Amino acid sequence: MPLLEIIPKDSLLFRDGKPFTAGSSHSAESIFPPKPSVFAGFIRSKIFIDNWQDDEKTTWEKVKSEIGEKNDIKSAKLDIKAVFIKKGNEYYVQTPLDIVKEKRGNSIKVLKPKDFSKEFSYSTNISVNSLPFAPKEIEFAETCGGFISLTDLKKYLKGEEIEKIEIKHKDDFVKSEPRVGIAVDSSKNIVKESQLYSVEFLRFIEDSGFAVYYEGVNFPQKGEYFIGGEKRQVNFSVKKDNPGLVDLEKIISNNKKFKIILISPVEINDNEIEPSGLREKLNNVGEFITACVKTELIGGWDIAAGKPKPIKKYYSVGSVFYYSLKDNNKVKDLLKLNFDTISQEGKLGFGRVLIGIW
Repeated sequence: MPLLEIIPKDSLLFRDGKPFTAGSSHSAESIFPPKPSVFAGFIRSKIFIDNWQDDEKTTWEKVKSEIGEKNDIKSAKLDIKAVFIKKGNEYYVQTPLDIVKEKRGNSIKVLKPKDFSKEFSYSTNISVNSLPFAPKEIEFAETCGGFISLTDLKKYLKGEEIEKIEIKHKDDFVKSEPRVGIAVDSSKNIVKESQLYSVEFLRFIEDSGFAVYYEGVNFPQKGEYFIGGEKRQVNFSVKKDNPGLVDLEKIISNNKKFKIILISPVEINDNEIEPSGLREKLNNVGEFITACVKTELIGGWDIAAGKPKPIKKYYSVGSVFYYSLKDNNKVKDLLKLNFDTISQEGKLGFGRVLIGIW
């Protein structure tokens, strides 16, 4: 599978979904990590520019079979499988929400659903729909947050002891770099009154950046391009790689339990805890038990349409859904869900999942 590595040459800006106009809203914050659609846009626009014809309409006709119609990525071949944070030779994902730590200590444990863990006790410090339980040896449990390496993620997915895993945090990858500016009337080159504003850029620590697994398109092997607000430059390169996730077939067949971990957000289309896309994928494979989830609102800017995207509610990265296995003959089909999507926005990288055990 192609792996696109992106290393910033300058500080970057990834706007949140809040409206921002100098004078009415005085600050704009960067989100980290940015949503997967940012990288879909990076790949699509680079292919578009590289295939430029005499005009925009002719160019879209040439590239639409590969990157989709102008306002319809569902028709595209591009498929964003996963987005990682890169640091050195290691890749990181946001820490699953059921990994908790002791508030005033060093212990790290994994939550378990109450139906299957008599030795576990509930902690009211965990805001997870009052569903999974925290280990008794952690008196005051709280979610770890931050990021874990793919190496440690594999231990977690296999259900191994994670007491000594290393949790990275945002400032291990980037430093906040606020910029202050003032709006100017471009026609008269005069400073506008009451138009002072600040914008948060992100300065990446040396050898830090992003890594994107993707399929379906021919992309240059290396080069320079821009990403994010104000079109700051990055270096990129493509290599063949494989995340090498663990084989859980025998374990799941034996213990009859598994969990689904979100590695990118998925939209919430109904009032049930289990996402409808996941319910459809797991039909006759697993029975939903409980979940450990967090929600957020996501909007953004539609470049093609030139207007804000509608704000929708999503389950956040790291949300976990627990199941009991219904049919041993379905385990191989279940494991095909690794890096698959349960979202209608899957080609943009949303709703991607991994499978673990509990």
